[in-house]
Amino acid sequence: MKKTMAVAVSLMGMLSSSWAKAETSATGSLALLDRPLVLRESEIAPSVRTEITNASIHGVNGTGASLVIGADVGLTDSLQVGMAIGMPLIPNPDFGAVVGSGVWGMHEAYGARLDIAYSRDLSTDFSDSSSRSAVHVGLGLPVKLTLSPILAVVSGGTAASRFGRFLNKAASNGPFTVSTFSLTPVFGSDLVTYSHSSFEESSSDGVTLNLPLGLQVQPHERFALALRTGYVLSYASSSSSAGILGSISTSATAHYLPMEIEAVASVLPQLDVGASFGLMGALSSSLSFGSSSLSLDTGYADIRMITVFAQGRF
Repeated sequence: MKKTMAVAVSLMGMLSSSWAKAETSATGSLALLDRPLVLRESEIAPSVRTEITNASIHGVNGTGASLVIGADVGLTDSLQVGMAIGMPLIPNPDFGAVVGSGVWGMHEAYGARLDIAYSRDLSTDFSDSSSRSAVHVGLGLPVKLTLSPILAVVSGGTAASRFGRFLNKAASNGPFTVSTFSLTPVFGSDLVTYSHSSFEESSSDGVTLNLPLGLQVQPHERFALALRTGYVLSYASSSSSAGILGSISTSATAHYLPMEIEAVASVLPQLDVGASFGLMGALSSSLSFGSSSLSLDTGYADIRMITVFAQGRF
């Protein structure tokens, strides 16, 4: 009898082990920190994100929301590609931006990232609206350095939807609502991003330098917390035609120290859900035109961001 029970227990253990290995092979490790930096070959990770932006600048308050839908695919165990589409949702829904991304896993702890994006920077002012086309090219170095089974140093990200922020800022004054939508690399995943935009007889070129850094803590294999920060320097110059006055040139410089806390739960082997709260973290910004300059007074916590997301793995 004892021998029969021992054989049965052994068989159950073997079956359980085989099932766990099959599940891991099909969907990856359930533990968030155990997953590879890039998707494995043939693995698909669709995602949906809602980004809510609450801004209070110079006494004007408002809340806007954007919807971001993306998907990433592992072409090989060290190469993944992805695409994301972002659009303003509330108020004034419209098409906003599209991002194409590629990530090469050079090492299990770090990789190289290339992004190319097109966006329509939208501005809706009472009954009038306008758009400004922009192209962005970014290079990044995503990092996930595991220090222990529950702690990792992270920098940037590998999903196409994490290229930047799809900001939809709104302000209300009685029955009137003003909103602006833009794809910004501030608080994004890339180290350096070049942006070019144009509208009628004006154009703008900008460079954003980003040094993202964060800690990810995993108290349980199904749950993880991440604290992300970094330093961001943004510079843009623009020129526009002023008729008989010739052209007018301006430049803008801004410094940021963004802060974000993120929680992720693996509710199923194939599904993660999460939420984050962040501050844009403006330190200082200035606008120069000719020999004159103007300091723009934007507070550290004036732009607040809440993100809710879900991501599958198949």
